Amino acid sequence: MTKIWADEVNDSDTVEHLQKSFKCAIQDHHNDIYQHIRDKSVRKDSATLKAVMKKFFSALVDTSINEKSVHYLNSTDLEFDSFYNIFEDLLIKEVATFIKRALEVGYKAKNLKLVYGVFEEYSSTIKSFLPIKTQKMFEKHKTEIVVKFIRFIL
Repeated sequence: MTKIWADEVNDSDTVEHLQKSFKCAIQDHHNDIYQHIRDKSVRKDSATLKAVMKKFFSALVDTSINEKSVHYLNSTDLEFDSFYNIFEDLLIKEVATFIKRALEVGYKAKNLKLVYGVFEEYSSTIKSFLPIKTQKMFEKHKTEIVVKFIRFIL
């Protein structure tokens, strides 16, 4: 089934439509967080988005694993087919942009304490559905961006 899925679905326009939809959904979520940081307003409930992302990435992992990539459970060196990598790269890129902008918005609004809470919540969300390899990439990017920002404001 995975082979048929990879041949029939992953190579069609479906991937492009999924990318656009995914990017739009995550950007809407990030815009809500920016507004929350800027105005200290009430955030929309993000439980639905988290559930959808968890199911989405679980399906991506399932369809992106092949017989050459599975060696043992919880492998941190697990290699995925290109279908998962497309969305992993998109997520990491969007999250890096989000982290930079959230720090800027929090700094301008004199609300960096709230930004820290948002980052911790985001980290726990990422940890709930992404493979360990992707979690490590996320944490690495987050740390690098925060360190650069701290150096900039000091």
